[in-house]
Amino acid sequence: MKKLVPDPPRFIPAAYLTQAQLDAERASLATCLVDLLDLHASAEPGPNRDTLLLASTYLAELCSALNRYQPGGDS
Repeated sequence: MKKLVPDPPRFIPAAYLTQAQLDAERASLATCLVDLLDLHASAEPGPNRDTLLLASTYLAELCSALNRYQPGGDS
């Protein structure tokens, strides 16, 4: 059976993330989100497509949290 959802990037939030690491994590999550939305757009209507949309919502929330994160802060 073919996987519907790509593997998520390895994401481990930590208070000691540098700005470069933060930028790399943001790019990785954004790439995964774009791939997932491409899958959603090409999927046939039905429960699998709904699952892809839900997964993309979760990834978007992770991206949003990373955008609010401040290196060395208490986010």
